[in-house]
Amino acid sequence: MKTKTLLPLIIFLALAALIAPAGAWPSYGKSSYYLPRGYEVSAVIETPEPPFWPGVVDSGVVGLSDGKEDIIVYAHTINPVEPFGKITVELIVSKIVTTEIGWKEERVINRVIIETFDKIADVFVKQKISVKIIHTKSGQVRIYYKTEKLENYKTLATLVSTTQKYVVLASGVELHAPQPIVEINIGGSEESAGSITVNKYLAWFLLGVGAIAVIITVLVLVLAKKR
Repeated sequence: MKTKTLLPLIIFLALAALIAPAGAWPSYGKSSYYLPRGYEVSAVIETPEPPFWPGVVDSGVVGLSDGKEDIIVYAHTINPVEPFGKITVELIVSKIVTTEIGWKEERVINRVIIETFDKIADVFVKQKISVKIIHTKSGQVRIYYKTEKLENYKTLATLVSTTQKYVVLASGVELHAPQPIVEINIGGSEESAGSITVNKYLAWFLLGVGAIAVIITVLVLVLAKKR
């Protein structure tokens, strides 16, 4: 009789444990840094180990706050309920806003899958994700990321700046002090505050085309002389 009475409670608690992480976000706080326009801040996020039971584990956080709403970047590792499902590592950028009734709410801006692992066949390997947040002079917030397996940075989000100077948020990450914006590799191109230069692959291609053109010209001249 006791077992029958406790069974609904056990099922309820199990479901609550699975559902709760989906609507939650990791805790974080303010750092001692500020990010004015024309500066960038970077951090390294380590992907968390998957939970033993189905559920979600969050990483540390890096982000910005204008005093009204927060922009946060974090990773999480999902262990699905399905016994033969894939363990998934995602990188997420969200806004934490205050609703009309005073509650905090997460609004996901973008999420990307960093890697997936087979529950049975694969061994989970942690990764370090480099995150760079740029506050441009023109009034944009650009967020980029790069994993250990990527050569160049990729765009995670581009937002409109809401202040002249943000407070940098951080918790559980390797945070680097803000510095003036420098050029970075974005998907094969060099990008700074609104400028893009020729990437190295294009430069090598143009050099190769030029070399081929010179060789063809020399061959034509040699054959012309022989005639």
